[in-house]
Amino acid sequence: MTLNRYTYANDDSVNAIDPSGKFSVTEQTEVALVGSIEADIGTASFATLSQPLMARAILYAAIAIAGVYVILDKTTKTTIEECMKSSFSGQNKCNPDFPIFILGDDYNEVRDHVGDAIRDGKPSMLTKREPAYSRNWLTSQKGTGKPCSNASGTQCDEYPFASTIEGGGGNDVSLRSVNSGQNLGAGAQLKWFYTKCNIRANNAVSKFKVMAMQGISKSGYICGR
Repeated sequence: MTLNRYTYANDDSVNAIDPSGKFSVTEQTEVALVGSIEADIGTASFATLSQPLMARAILYAAIAIAGVYVILDKTTKTTIEECMKSSFSGQNKCNPDFPIFILGDDYNEVRDHVGDAIRDGKPSMLTKREPAYSRNWLTSQKGTGKPCSNASGTQCDEYPFASTIEGGGGNDVSLRSVNSGQNLGAGAQLKWFYTKCNIRANNAVSKFKVMAMQGISKSGYICGR
């Protein structure tokens, strides 16, 4: 089995979840995954992996991609959607090492903005902040020559999110005009994710992963351990 070795954190130990700073997130999760697979199945082939281990293998290969992850095969799509359904029902069968918030095709404009921002170096591992940053500063970012327009039916989307420590006007964030309904819907999904996955606030070592995925019809989440 070969895992994708692109590092979405760009070897940035500040934004990675490893407190030692010795690994990027991708390296750490690959080591953990391979170790768990070796311990459970020894020299068995990939085709003989149990369903939970198969799910973790697919998840960790996907999260190593910086940008929008385009799902091209049915197995990956089905596995990720089943992991999401498991978390929705409270069973959390896939049980990744950290919670994952997934933006899918239903909020494609927000998804593409977030994916592009991550590709361009914005962090994909975030920490919830309470209270959230004010979004009032975004008013000054709209208009001709500004990151966001004043077009009817749009809102100025901010990534990292204003509800995270990495977001807010004082940090290096990405801004883009997106459909208002999509922005509100994605925001509601993020709040639901915080609640259902018990995301702790203001804790630098309690991070969650953001994934932008083309091929997943509905946005959602996979709760972690």
